[in-house]
Amino acid sequence: MNKRISLLFVFMLIFALALTACGGAPATEAPKEAAAPTEAPKAEPTEAPKAEPTEAPAAEKTFRVGQVTDVGGINDASFNQLAWQGMQDAELDFGVEVNFLESQQQTDYEKNIQQFIEE
Repeated sequence: MNKRISLLFVFMLIFALALTACGGAPATEAPKEAAAPTEAPKAEPTEAPKAEPTEAPAAEKTFRVGQVTDVGGINDASFNQLAWQGMQDAELDFGVEVNFLESQQQTDYEKNIQQFIEE
């Protein structure tokens, strides 16, 4: 039971960090205009704005999660396996796209992480 709670905590922490990293820049307030002048500006004749073609809204992006395993592999009956199970649960519950890369040796970590970044 204690392992499940730990796994849940780790998964929630990873998920929260991922969501935070994907967030946009905070909205800023528009600068307030100075006091209105006492004399109204003269209106100049203007052309009607040209109608711009409307574009369809962009398709919603799929949230993708990748796991780079330790040298123990995905079925190590330990952390890698539990993390993968949590990712599969997230795929079912939240519709995220999940994938993993197994590291055969410690030198594979950087290569596998870079592969996920490029994808």
